Parts: sequence; C-alpha cells; structure tokens
Amino acid sequence: KNIRFKTCGLGGQGTDRRIWKDYLATEDGIIFLVDAADRTRFQETVELPNLPQREQASEDELRHSLDLFSHVTFDRNTKPKTSIARPVEPLMVNLVQRIVYVEGYQWLSQSLNIFHVDTGDDRV
Repeated sequence: KNIRFKTCGLGGQGTDRRIWKDYLATEDGIIFLVDAADRTRFQETVELPNLPQREQASEDELRHSLDLFSHVTFDRNTKPKTSIARPVEPLMVNLVQRIVYVEGYQWLSQSLNIFHVDTGDDRV
C-alpha cells in the first residue's frame, strides 16, 4: 500500500562494495539481507571473521557477528525521530517458517515516519 521501492542488487563482493556509496547517499532507507542459513557465503566475508558456525544464526548472534550493537539506534519500541543517528535494526527472516519481511517494512516506515504497511496478514 502506497509504498515505492527502488531496488538495486548491490552484491557483497569487494568490487561491488566500492559502488555502494554511489547508490546509498540519497536513499531514505536500506534493507540489507544476510542469509543466516547460508554458511558457504559467510566464508566470503573477510570483514566478518567471527560469525557463528551453527546451522542458522540467531538475531542476537548476527548483531554481535556483524558488529551491530554499536550501530543499532532504534529498537522496535522506540518512537521515530527520537535520535539524530541513522536507525539500524536487524530483523530475522525465515521463509521456510514463514517469518517474512513485513515486520521490517513496518519498522522502516515507522523509523522514517513516511509510510505505513498494514497488510492484515503477517504471513505475506
């Protein structure tokens, strides 16, 4: 509902990362996906040497492994525009268990105070 997305697959490889700044400087929000179940991809990320090695990482483990504790500025209960820092909030997604992106879109909309997502179905 009333949401406009411009999507770019920017990739995580070293050469791709150099162009991130060209795309991200003027955006209102960024959704960055990390597949916590794909351990083979973790080996490619030299910057993240301490990722957990179980089958799937928890939200807390990802926060720690991705060093997000020092960057997280909002939590799901914080009111928008109460911080001058950019909001960061990791959210778990699991398509097999039907835990999907709706919560992330809702959080993003609240933190930006621009739009609201209400699908009425948390399995969308």
